[in-house]
Amino acid sequence: MIPRLPKGFTHPMTIGEGAFSSVYRARQKVLDRWVAVKVLHEKDPALRARLLEEARTQAGLALPCIPAVYDAFARGQNVWIVMEWIKGASLQALLARGIPAAPDRAALAGAVVACLAELHRRGYAHRDLKPANILVSL
Repeated sequence: MIPRLPKGFTHPMTIGEGAFSSVYRARQKVLDRWVAVKVLHEKDPALRARLLEEARTQAGLALPCIPAVYDAFARGQNVWIVMEWIKGASLQALLARGIPAAPDRAALAGAVVACLAELHRRGYAHRDLKPANILVSL
C-alpha cells in the first residue's frame, strides 16, 4: 500500500520494496520533476537519526554514479529520502532477462568498480552492494 506522501508530491507509484523500506516514484509539483521517494521504516529514534545522517552524507557525495539526494526528513516512525529518479532497471532485473554481451558486461563492471573506487577513496563503503541495488540507466 502506498503511504500518504507529504504535501507537494503527486502520482505515487511503487518502484521497489524491501524488508525495511519502500521506494516510490512521485511527481514533485513545485519543481515539476519526477523523483524517487524512499520511505525507511524504523521505530528506534536513534536509528532514524542515523538514517538521516546517512542521507546527509549521500547528499554531499555529488557523484554521477550515486543518485542525488534532494531532501530527507523524519515523519512518524519513518525516514523519508527524496532523491533523483533514475529511469532504468536494476542489474538484477537485467540479469533475469539474460546475460549481457561481453562488451556490456565489461562496461557495467568498469562503471561499478570506478564508483566503488571513488567511494573508497573518499573513505566510504557501500555496505549493501548487490545486483538489486545497482541501477542501470536506460
